[in-house]
Amino acid sequence: MSSVHANSIMPWIYTTNVDCNGLNSRWDYIMEHTEFFSIVAPTVYLLSNNGTDLEINPSGCESKTLEEFSADFPKYNIMVYPHVAYDKVTISSLRDGILGNLTIQDEFLNKLLNKSLKFNYTGYSFDLFPSNDELGFIKKEDGRKYARLVDNFAIKLHKIGKKLRVYTEPGDNFSNIELLSKTNVDLIITQAYEYSIDFATFITKLYYAITHTNRSKLGIGLCPSCLPHDFTPNAIEYRIRQLIHYNISQLGIWSSGVPDLWLPFLRKFLK
Repeated sequence: MSSVHANSIMPWIYTTNVDCNGLNSRWDYIMEHTEFFSIVAPTVYLLSNNGTDLEINPSGCESKTLEEFSADFPKYNIMVYPHVAYDKVTISSLRDGILGNLTIQDEFLNKLLNKSLKFNYTGYSFDLFPSNDELGFIKKEDGRKYARLVDNFAIKLHKIGKKLRVYTEPGDNFSNIELLSKTNVDLIITQAYEYSIDFATFITKLYYAITHTNRSKLGIGLCPSCLPHDFTPNAIEYRIRQLIHYNISQLGIWSSGVPDLWLPFLRKFLK
């Protein structure tokens, strides 16, 4: 059974191109560390068909789909927010699909609503960043349309008792943190990589996030494995201390498993 804390930590469970043994080991790790993790976000869904439809990420297991794996977590009082990710879909396709066509958008969102009820999901986590080679083509209007999509989905989810979390990169035109903070989304979580590098970048990004959104809606992402070298205890402690200082109650970990070195600091964050 998961522990109850005022703060919470949500690991993203990366499942793309993972075989059945790898998937089971990720699930086992979470179940062995419920002291730390009361929320999970497995990558279950990918955008498909030029941004107009939904595809289930293969589980690598013949006996069980990722939807069925995810449906097991609530049985152990672990909240599950399946990850809906952007994969090989261009921004122009999104403009013609779920961003720009409200009929396609409603069909897409209603499909997710039905799945949330069928599999007893707590809600969803949206990670619809365009690929890096398209960042130069993103317009401010794309960010406005994305915020409207997020708001539309959050309202629909709330009507059936579900929640929405969305990922952002402060300063990004598409996942514009200021626009997203004005929506009905339940939590905005910063992407993990740039919060995991040097101290100066970390504090600059953190300060931008806390001054451009409602802090009660803000979560910060960290990535234990994103550096070319391991984190030192001081580096981990510094980041956790800053999150506590600024009253950040939600931490996202871009990793299915966390190095043991991190655990004492995560325990401190939860207290």
